[in-house]
Amino acid sequence: MTSSLLANVRPWGGAPVDLVIVDGVIADVVPAGTAVADGQHIDGRGLLALPGLVNAHAHVDKSW
Repeated sequence: MTSSLLANVRPWGGAPVDLVIVDGVIADVVPAGTAVADGQHIDGRGLLALPGLVNAHAHVDKSW
C-alpha cells in the first residue's frame, strides 16, 4: 500500500486541507498542515482542488 500527500489545497475553493491518497484513492481529508503520509509529498501551494471535469453526457450522434 502506497500513500501520498497532496498538501495545502482548497477543494472547491474552500478552506485549505491536506489530502492523503492511498493507492490512487483519496483516503483522508484533514486540515492543512496536519496530515502525515509515508510516500510522495506534493505542495498544492493553496491552489484549487477540483475533480476531473469530464463530459459524461455526450451524444455521439450529434456534431459538436
